[in-house]
Amino acid sequence: MEKYRDVMEQSVELVNTMVEGTGHLQLLLNEGRFEQGIMLFEDIMKAYAAIERSIAPVIEEVEGEETSSQLGKVRESLELVLTHFEKKEFGRAKEVVQFNMLPQLKKVEVECSKAFSKYLVS
Repeated sequence: MEKYRDVMEQSVELVNTMVEGTGHLQLLLNEGRFEQGIMLFEDIMKAYAAIERSIAPVIEEVEGEETSSQLGKVRESLELVLTHFEKKEFGRAKEVVQFNMLPQLKKVEVECSKAFSKYLVS
């Protein structure tokens, strides 16, 4: 598991950053700053893709089924927000961010920390 240590540490940090970014996205949408929100959402999607790609082999080894399940839910929320953005349904996008995406990301944050904690304690 030592070979995955950096991946685990960086994934936990990136998920933390995604939670912060999603909170800021929510603020931008609430303020009606949709263009800036869309640009931030792009970065959040890129971060998600990096996490999903990099921790897939780690999740199998640490038996992180719950983390994997939560990541799937985040993916669904991201797709839903993207669909609403494409249709310019910003109110619906805001709802999905607030009631689905942000809570699910917070769960991923907890699950990643829990799954990786015994490998990251120095």
